[in-house]
Amino acid sequence: MLLEWKLTLIKMDTNWMDLIRLACSSGVYKGIPLTDIIRRIAEVGYAAVEIRAGHEEPAMGESIADVAKPLKDTLARHNISVANIAVTSGNLCNGPTPDGDILVNREHIERIKYYARLARELDCSSLTISPGRIPQKTNDGSRPSCLIAGLAEITKFARGFGVTVGVAYGPGLILQNATDVQAIFPKVRGLKLAFNTANSHLACETPCVVATELKHHIRHIHLADVGCGNRAYLLPGEGEIEWISFFRTLHWIGYRGFVTVDLSSYADMPDLAAKRAFYYLSNLLNSFKRSMGKEIA
Repeated sequence: MLLEWKLTLIKMDTNWMDLIRLACSSGVYKGIPLTDIIRRIAEVGYAAVEIRAGHEEPAMGESIADVAKPLKDTLARHNISVANIAVTSGNLCNGPTPDGDILVNREHIERIKYYARLARELDCSSLTISPGRIPQKTNDGSRPSCLIAGLAEITKFARGFGVTVGVAYGPGLILQNATDVQAIFPKVRGLKLAFNTANSHLACETPCVVATELKHHIRHIHLADVGCGNRAYLLPGEGEIEWISFFRTLHWIGYRGFVTVDLSSYADMPDLAAKRAFYYLSNLLNSFKRSMGKEIA
């Protein structure tokens, strides 16, 4: 009976690792058709691609279905899915006005809504956005109200398409750390967190602690390392973050889903960087899987 119990636990723990799927961001690939990017990421071995906004802006008169069709064909051909669509540029708020107030950026919000519709077309249920940078010389009182209004509108719209919105935080953004994000969650129904390990580290946080405290809010995870002197967005394993501890934390909190490699510092060598990250993380996950089996046995 005891042996059966141990074998069941081993199966549960090792199967959990199979539910963590590696994805790679398309953002670092410049001047390359998105269909080609998807092919190159799939050939490395990733289970999914994260589409960064900007690759597939529609031509005049082109519908979302027209934009999505070649992408869907490529995804099916290479047996790869879309983990997330990320809108990382732009500000949710405009300003300041002559009075120092900031207003919702209607043009940018409509752009985000476009990507929510595209996500549905591509069978992707995750959309992550940046709140934008801190406007200068603004009335502090207008900043949170504008941000909350913009996030609430986007989240409600996306929810109608079966898409969940996650907001990022980081140095220089309106939301700079986990505390800022926690204050927003109760005010915006359905809003989740787009968690970036490098941004958390740069905010003088411990990613493992934040992931544990915000486990019910995490929608998507971006993996990037930080080196000495705050050299940011390095490949996992090339900086100071303890990755074994981080994945152990994901196991403890029961996170299931995609983790996307952030290659934003490797524009001069995206294919090589994607391969290095994939092999490092695959080996780490396999090692973790074996160690969990030994611990329980």
